[in-house]
Amino acid sequence: MLVTIGNGRVGFPVLDAYMGALKRLPNDLDVFSLIVGGPELPPEQSEIIDQQCQANSHRRLHFVRFLPHLLNYMEAADLVISLGGYNTVTEILRLEKRAIVVPYVPLSKEQLIRASLMERLGLIQTVHPDRLSPEILAESIIGALRASPPTRERLQELGFDFNGLQRIRGHVMRILERVPPQHMA
Repeated sequence: MLVTIGNGRVGFPVLDAYMGALKRLPNDLDVFSLIVGGPELPPEQSEIIDQQCQANSHRRLHFVRFLPHLLNYMEAADLVISLGGYNTVTEILRLEKRAIVVPYVPLSKEQLIRASLMERLGLIQTVHPDRLSPEILAESIIGALRASPPTRERLQELGFDFNGLQRIRGHVMRILERVPPQHMA
């Protein structure tokens, strides 16, 4: 499982709930957890998570504040637990990952709206931050691991298109074909 909270400024409750959820998972559920705190996770919160990881040494846990190439780890994960930022949710869907998203809602409802819509479409699970607890997160983890991940076919049926870069390239090439050579320099 990959647990990631973006830059780390606001995601400590997710990390803390995850550490508690691990204690509630069945013992026969053999998971490796990569927990990414984010470069702006306050040092005291980082220390708390680090100590909890050491105290749960019977579980395979690895905690880091930052990971270059996070998408490579996301691609390898069976389950992603994260906040609901646009880029993160887009990558979860593009990589066809099972996910539990905890939207961050204090300043804006954007993450909540996005996560709720994706959940209604059956693409992810959400845990509202007001309901975030180790018990609920543990139940969600078990449910998510039993669920099928979103598939490319399902995403296409719903109108998702992850080929924007190719379309942009095509548009640029068509525009350049119309520009007279003397204007290209």
